[in-house]
Amino acid sequence: MNNELYHYGIPGMKWGVRRAERRATRRDVKINKSINAVTKAKQRSDNMYKTAVKGAERRFGNNPKKAMVLKSKKARLKAYKDIGDAKTNFDIARRKAKLDPAYKQSAAYKKAKQTYAKQAMERFLFGKEGQIQLHTLRNKGLNERQARGKVLATNIIKRNFGFSQEEM
Repeated sequence: MNNELYHYGIPGMKWGVRRAERRATRRDVKINKSINAVTKAKQRSDNMYKTAVKGAERRFGNNPKKAMVLKSKKARLKAYKDIGDAKTNFDIARRKAKLDPAYKQSAAYKKAKQTYAKQAMERFLFGKEGQIQLHTLRNKGLNERQARGKVLATNIIKRNFGFSQEEM
């Protein structure tokens, strides 16, 4: 009779818990941590935006002559925020879809993906500065068609003549 005890598992293995289940939960924890990190970064950027707008209001708010400067500054800050938010929202949606594959069929995922795709197309068409200019014009109140036309005209003039409309 042999009095040795043999164990055919792996070190750290728990009774009744399969390896695949443990691995899935570890992956879920990692994904949740990354979602939380991205969400916190988004909150920080929102706070920075609010602080920048308040600073601009303090600087230009009392002077009626600089009201247009304030409006432009706010529109540009909002443009940066909109562009960043689209990427962040899609990033969070992709991470949530990793946790739950059914999330890809939800309206929130589709909207985040559509918004991000639109942003990517704008960046491809107009370049980074043109995309910011486009969002700035939208935030100032121009409709989509007018804003796109103005940005395209500016880009064509820059490309062909080396200066922008503002420098003329």
